[in-house]
Amino acid sequence: MRERAGSISSARAIIPICPSLMPSQVAVLRKTWKHINTKGLITVLSRCFQRLESSCPVASACFSATTQSLPTASNQVRTVADHARCLLSILDRIIDAEQDLEEIREMGARHFALKQEYGLSTVELDRFQEIFVEVILKQDGVRQSKEASRAWRILICAFVDLFRDGFETQLRQFRRKHSFNAHTQYFENIERRSSSSFRKSSLNVDSRMDVCTKKVAQIHL
Repeated sequence: MRERAGSISSARAIIPICPSLMPSQVAVLRKTWKHINTKGLITVLSRCFQRLESSCPVASACFSATTQSLPTASNQVRTVADHARCLLSILDRIIDAEQDLEEIREMGARHFALKQEYGLSTVELDRFQEIFVEVILKQDGVRQSKEASRAWRILICAFVDLFRDGFETQLRQFRRKHSFNAHTQYFENIERRSSSSFRKSSLNVDSRMDVCTKKVAQIHL
């Protein structure tokens, strides 16, 4: 029983998304999360997306296109408010060490659709990371502690890095696929040109043979 209690305690001292955090940093993250996770936090997180929207034309275009959406497992995340609620839920699970890390990668991969439509790139993701860090570090309970500020910076960067990894993985797959298709098209074009040239050559040979045959026939006459 004592051994089981020890293993649970050990698991609680780790946040899987950033395993490099010291137990003291994990503790301060959870303590400050309880302090800032109030009804007003949804407004704070909305501010992150609003600032991104106002500072990045591409992000603004993505949010403005409300008819376009990113499919998630159970709902549609479209507006700034939707994104803020989704982010709040993810942070809650991350702090409780219950967040599926692969789900964050998949979310990043789904956002690749916005690159194709509106030009979303890692530039916007990096900008969001800067804003997210800045906003959280200004919160009461975080800004008063250097250790809390450092821990939150590490956590936010780990989250955005994982999201970015999913986005960039999808980008690489897209480029490989289109590169393969381009090569295939290139060789198909060569083959078609070669085939066309061969047919033309055959027709020329046939016409020359006809001329020779006629000349031979005339000689025999």
